[in-house]
Amino acid sequence: MCFNDSTPTEFVTAFTTALADAYEQGPDAYLTRPVADSAEHNPFHAVAVLVNRGWQLDRPEPDTFAVKAPDGLAALHFTTGHLAPEDEITTRAARWEIWAGTSLDRPFWYATASTDTPVALLKAVTECVSDPAPLPRWRQDTHSYVEGMAQLTSIVPPSPPAPTPLDVKRASPPATRPRSPPPASRAGAPPVARPCPIRAADTSSTSTGDAACPCMPPSSSPNCASPSPPARSGATRTTPPPVAGAPLRLRIDFSRTIHADTYGGLRLAVVHPDRGEIDAVVLDFVDHGTFHRRDEARNTMVNSKHYGTFATYRRPGRQPWEGAVTTGLRDAIEQYAAVWFPGAWVEPAPPRTAGRTAHRTPALPAARTGGRAR
Repeated sequence: MCFNDSTPTEFVTAFTTALADAYEQGPDAYLTRPVADSAEHNPFHAVAVLVNRGWQLDRPEPDTFAVKAPDGLAALHFTTGHLAPEDEITTRAARWEIWAGTSLDRPFWYATASTDTPVALLKAVTECVSDPAPLPRWRQDTHSYVEGMAQLTSIVPPSPPAPTPLDVKRASPPATRPRSPPPASRAGAPPVARPCPIRAADTSSTSTGDAACPCMPPSSSPNCASPSPPARSGATRTTPPPVAGAPLRLRIDFSRTIHADTYGGLRLAVVHPDRGEIDAVVLDFVDHGTFHRRDEARNTMVNSKHYGTFATYRRPGRQPWEGAVTTGLRDAIEQYAAVWFPGAWVEPAPPRTAGRTAHRTPALPAARTGGRAR
């Protein structure tokens, strides 16, 4: 059985799983050809699954029987008569062909099976193709499904809109004045332990040694940060949101597709040191015209896996993303960074043009004479 490169991976998985199960049972399970008079190997078993799920019988050609999906976007063809074994393997002129689309000449995807393909393997594919259960897809990966031909149902509620710089500013805690130091202690009285401003500022320090704090006298306790006073009855302490004043980081990765070693965009993620990833967005190459010129020059089909993507395979001396135009991606990254990192994206100042400047020529030093001055 042959699948083209646009066939959904679930259908290929159904075939390979059934083949692995048949291989464990022995040659009689994975080498027995269909027999019309057999109760177990009757080829109609592969068609009966479709008929029971509402597919309609049809006969588009005198030598072809067909079973069409209720929406008319998929069909299974069975060709009668004699077929050359070589043609069944090397061309689409096979005994069985299942395809999806609006035209048999230009299908979205197709799969063919020869005359001797076991019925158990064919039935596994027809059961998977006609299964009404939805398949998971990323909405941004438009090359993994045909846009406008698939019914999309969101399984994850949409994330809330990213906060604006004004929202971040409002969520920031109000600035407080530093308190003046307490008056000097009386003679003979022990020094008052108070929080160390240096250690309080360095929250990442984990040192527990006996080094004295630079803010306290040498005779005081090494641990100069006193415990916080108990909260008053009825009072609650609120923690500002992690966005305000937090050391956020922007991580940019390539966005994978359903095809191995193939990427279809950039994934931007805002990472918090304590809470991890708090926001993410995918910038699709197709939406930002990254490979539009390259695909037009190569006449790449819109619905193929090569349109608007790049693979890790590359020719020596060339990058996999050769031909990419990153202007649209750069603008989108700048807009996203301006929301979470206001003022972080600053255009570098243009270099000063070197011009001619008038300089005063220094005077020549006086020549020394051969005699010694008195």
